Amino acid sequence: MKYPSLGHLAALALAMGSAWAAASCGLDRTGGLLVEDGTGGATASGTGAGGTASSSSSSSSSSSGTGGAGGAGAAPPTECDTPADCQGQDSTCAQRVCTNHLCDWSYAAAETPCTENDGSVCDGDGLCVDCLSSLDCEAADCQNGVQTSGETCQDNHCVATSNPITCAPYLCGSGVCLTSCGSISDCASDHYCDAPTCLPTKPTGATCVLAEECISGNCVDGHCCDSACGGTCQACNNANTGVADGTCAPVLLWEDPDSECVPLGCNGASACAPCGFEPSPPGGTCPSLCSNNCANNVCVITCDGKDECKTDTITCPQGMSCELNCTGDNSCEQATVHCPDDYACTVSCSEAKGRCKDMILNCSAFGTCQMICGGADTCKNADLNCGSNECTAQCNGGDYPTLNNTSGACAFTGC
Repeated sequence: MKYPSLGHLAALALAMGSAWAAASCGLDRTGGLLVEDGTGGATASGTGAGGTASSSSSSSSSSSGTGGAGGAGAAPPTECDTPADCQGQDSTCAQRVCTNHLCDWSYAAAETPCTENDGSVCDGDGLCVDCLSSLDCEAADCQNGVQTSGETCQDNHCVATSNPITCAPYLCGSGVCLTSCGSISDCASDHYCDAPTCLPTKPTGATCVLAEECISGNCVDGHCCDSACGGTCQACNNANTGVADGTCAPVLLWEDPDSECVPLGCNGASACAPCGFEPSPPGGTCPSLCSNNCANNVCVITCDGKDECKTDTITCPQGMSCELNCTGDNSCEQATVHCPDDYACTVSCSEAKGRCKDMILNCSAFGTCQMICGGADTCKNADLNCGSNECTAQCNGGDYPTLNNTSGACAFTGC
């Protein structure tokens, strides 16, 4: 038998020691230490360039790996010289940048104002959103008669907490709807303030105190008027015009509610009546004492017989001018004559003795008044009581009538 040399034995011992060490401990494929699993096998782990690898051994051994070069990581960044070389589009919230020749993004700070996609603020991650907190949403407020209860931020969207409230008939005050008023400025446009309540404005013809109460904006003569009605001798109430309340119209004849036309008043056609004014009479039922059938709305009364109207009280009909003719002897002696209220009145006493002796002629307040005396003693001791309009006596010798109350007449003429 040939025995191995000592050199061979040493080499064999070294080889067996290396094999045992490899089977008991060993190194992984990346230099990691293998650890026994307690079941007679061993596991090893390590990381590759972007991936991982693992192995196991027992009576038979196996190995596996995942990834590989790069593993599951992102693709390498795009190279660039300027931001324009990078893909995508800039916005208020996200800007392309080129750093060390690599493309990247720069995001605006959260709450930066923006408008893209109907948003209002940046979220800090490159998006323009409606809100980040409720501070970005509408707070409770009241504007133009509408109160809103505000919004809250939910999932980056502003959401109203409740439906708006209409303040009518009131307006807004200090961010909320008013519930009472102190002036018209607290009320909606179609209301006025009757403190503490806003009430609907009133139609034409309704009673009022202030213009703001009326839809028309005109309160005249205590009524809501269809116009400002500011002309001379104009009014807006039935009592002064004879037409419906609320309609601006001329003041009635001789009336003067605003004291514009002293002493006579208005002429019935939106002007002052001048001294001596004789309006056209409207006429009316003609009484039997009028001998001319009241032609042209003038009543002619004739006393042509001796003593025919002596001591009589003669009252001229209303709505007409009046002419009294005394032609018989003493025909109107001691008679009392009452003129019509608003229209001309003339008494003629022809030349004969005593025809109007001791007569009393009562002029009306506004009609012109005239006594014509034809001769001696015709109007002896007669009295002519003047009104506000022109008052005249005409004489042809003899005794003259006495004119009374001349201070109240706009003009007078005596004999």
